[in-house]
Amino acid sequence: MHDIPTTRSRPWRTTRLLALIAFSIAALALPLASPPAASASTHGAGEYDAGHWHGSYMEDGAYAYCLDYHLDWDGGLAPTWAGTVTSYGGLAPQQLAAIGAAVAALGQTGDPAEARAVADAIWYVTDGVVPWGPTAPRAQQIIDWMAAWVAAPDAGTVTMTIARDGTGPRDAVLTIDALSAGTAVTGTIRLSDGVFADTGGDTLVGEFAAGQRYAVTGLPATPADYRIGAQLTGTSTLSTFAAAAPVYEYGPGYQSMIGPAATAIIPMTGAALTADAIPAVAMTTSTTASVPAGTGVRDTALLDDHGAGIDLSGWSLGFDLYEFPAGADDIAEPVCTPATRVHSSARIPLSAAGEVTSDAYLTERPGTYGWIATLYDPDGAPHLVGTCGEPDETLRVEAVLALTGDDSGRIGVALAGGLALGGAGFAAAAANERRRRR
Repeated sequence: MHDIPTTRSRPWRTTRLLALIAFSIAALALPLASPPAASASTHGAGEYDAGHWHGSYMEDGAYAYCLDYHLDWDGGLAPTWAGTVTSYGGLAPQQLAAIGAAVAALGQTGDPAEARAVADAIWYVTDGVVPWGPTAPRAQQIIDWMAAWVAAPDAGTVTMTIARDGTGPRDAVLTIDALSAGTAVTGTIRLSDGVFADTGGDTLVGEFAAGQRYAVTGLPATPADYRIGAQLTGTSTLSTFAAAAPVYEYGPGYQSMIGPAATAIIPMTGAALTADAIPAVAMTTSTTASVPAGTGVRDTALLDDHGAGIDLSGWSLGFDLYEFPAGADDIAEPVCTPATRVHSSARIPLSAAGEVTSDAYLTERPGTYGWIATLYDPDGAPHLVGTCGEPDETLRVEAVLALTGDDSGRIGVALAGGLALGGAGFAAAAANERRRRR
């Protein structure tokens, strides 16, 4: 685009269609419903080359750029506002939006060389003119930028993740990973089964951008396994993504220009969920490692809700004791089946987390035994079940030796469980025992 030679007449100019496009960051809040005040266009930043003005023009305080290389410009006139467009002339909406994005993001500059590069890149798109001169490499970069540019979508997404950080059983971090459009989202994040660690609330309102991290704490509502979740809703302001822009006209036979574009505001949503289920209540169990036969044994379960204060009303704990059969080398094999079960306690009703102890089972036979504790939900379904043969749940019942004798001089050893040994070899001890009794 270049200035009109003073020797040319107005009728010659009326045979040509003149056009400019301008997208301005300075007018982001400009409403499309009412026309801006128009003033005469003047030169902005740029350079002359072979009679052509390679650069910008000033229109209502913003930098505007010619669409067509081969058309002249007649400055000094005040255009009138004629509405908004999403396409212009032979340009597709995507081309128009890409050019507008370049004008808004790169063309609002007072640098003559940068303004010239923007103008040359636009002429390449509209007229196929290959950039030339000292700014040609920069113009080619802008051409590539426009070729990869994407117009404003109807909606966008925010990618978020929630990862447990290992500090505590209920600690995690919510991270804003990426935005599909724009650089920030103004909106609200709401957590499920969790709260923000710094506020203790489940809702956060503000501006969110990629790279932000928030510490969260799991707060399950029930004892069941849960996952901390997050939902984001909001909007993103895309100042360089709008395709609709106001059109200015000089009147019949004169050029048209497109002024500062309206800001594109699109809805944005995002969601996140912890990758693995988190137990709301942990259960650890233990029993006595070794007892003599004839001793009552119990199992103890510790329920831990990690400070969540979960209501366990309707839940219950059950305890089962199994006698393990002897395997190779007389080593007990953990086998927990109905056939090896020797005791089942009545289910103990719960109200809150804490320590729960089973009723006692009176041991009779020496051997190896193992407990299994089970946490039941209000419907009676098992929720947490111990493992057969856990070391802390395994106990050894030891045989008890007892020395016996009578007036006949016979002495024996009785072992708990019904076994007995006897013979004359113990006569002296028996005699001494009889003398003490007398």
